[in-house]
Amino acid sequence: MTVMMKDSFKCEFIGDTTRPKILLMHGMGFWWKKCFRELIDALSDNYCIILPEAAGHHNVKEKKVHIDITDIAANIENTLKEKGINSIDVVYGISFGATVAAELALRGIVNVGTLIVDGAQFVNMGGSGKLSAFVMAWQFMRLPKGRHMNSYVRGQLGYGDRDEVKILTPLMCDEISFSALYRSALACYMYDISSRGDFRCDLVFMYGADEQFAAKSEMIARAKTKGGFRTMKFRGMGHAEALSCSADEIAATISDSAVRKHKKPVI
Repeated sequence: MTVMMKDSFKCEFIGDTTRPKILLMHGMGFWWKKCFRELIDALSDNYCIILPEAAGHHNVKEKKVHIDITDIAANIENTLKEKGINSIDVVYGISFGATVAAELALRGIVNVGTLIVDGAQFVNMGGSGKLSAFVMAWQFMRLPKGRHMNSYVRGQLGYGDRDEVKILTPLMCDEISFSALYRSALACYMYDISSRGDFRCDLVFMYGADEQFAAKSEMIARAKTKGGFRTMKFRGMGHAEALSCSADEIAATISDSAVRKHKKPVI
């Protein structure tokens, strides 16, 4: 494993960079060592796994953080360039990470074979962005303490009567500041995908079927995709619930997408 750092941005590499490459981008409040543990176990024997780590998500409380979607994408590009990497077979992003993954693919500086976005929020929140980000950050701060989100937010995220504390805390940083959560949510909610270009890669749009805002984001992504487009709905699940509870299905989709790009199985 190698680690590359740029200020408060980090990027981990697992496996030989000559192998087919998979980039996994964590969500708001998620720590890659926890949220991607099962994906890494399933994929690292055959692939090089690239794991960016955004500011404020190093499993320690950082009160002053700068989080910007385009800056994170640029840091990823620069890190890959230093490694001599110009293309990624599959980029998977969850939640906030889906926005970063989308920006990376849209910029086109690094060639992306297949983009997989899970629980993406591509609807610009406009004037309500700051309030929405504050509320979501506040609700996420409750989870490590074993306290449930309020019913409205739980409904938005599609958890129904399922325990969102047990679903989300296995993915989250043990320590994270309110500032990191707020700025991550705000960066995601204020991201204007309509001002970007089109997706030239294949795109798989994943989400829990009970998420409330996913359908709108799916329509936006579909309209901007010039390559192949596929939807994967996880029945009876909410936001990031598949990653927490059915990671094997996500791993299989990632591996299958990588194999398709190489036209032959990875041995």
